[in-house]
Amino acid sequence: MKILSGIPVLALLMVGAVTPSFATSLPVNGTVVPNTVATFFGFNTLGVIASESYSATPASGPPDTGTIETAVGTWSGNPFGPNDLTFVYIVLASSGDVTRVTGSDFAGFNIDVEQLAEGSNSNPAISADLNSLGVVGFNFTPPVSNELGPGKETYLLIVNTNATIFTAGTVSVIDAATATDPAFEPTVAPEPSTLSLLGTGLLAVGAGLRRRMRRAV
Repeated sequence: MKILSGIPVLALLMVGAVTPSFATSLPVNGTVVPNTVATFFGFNTLGVIASESYSATPASGPPDTGTIETAVGTWSGNPFGPNDLTFVYIVLASSGDVTRVTGSDFAGFNIDVEQLAEGSNSNPAISADLNSLGVVGFNFTPPVSNELGPGKETYLLIVNTNATIFTAGTVSVIDAATATDPAFEPTVAPEPSTLSLLGTGLLAVGAGLRRRMRRAV
């Protein structure tokens, strides 16, 4: 998987919160310009999706096709803490264009966005935004002429969160048409009280089953 090529999976040496100077906090209904980080060392992969192809057919022009690569893990540079989750995307266009890459659902979590140059054929996102539905978007549209065309790819798009649990999510590539592939998203950890109620319920069910088994003997 290209995301991880050349990026050693290192043991995390830092404990507690880290607040790097390049942090770019992204508020709900806000738009920022993601800062570009110099390295992405210390990324510990927790779940990886191999390259997924995408395809969308606009009303006119060539089809939008290419590959989407995603990963989720912990990163020593996550400003919310090295044990919180970082989500990573990279998109390579084969035909057509890409003007926006979105990931969801990040609603209810603190968000920080960064990006890392992947090579000479990669374009940086000129802005990133977060809407009230929890969709994080990276934009490659004018005024800077950096729309992704054939053979171009995004920078490594980094979404830091304060989440500690992840589940299945989606990532979309958008131009005149939209293609959506599976990815990852953060999920809320169960409250201790909820776990306690669940445990009590399971104990009650177990006791009932034992009583029934004794009556049947």
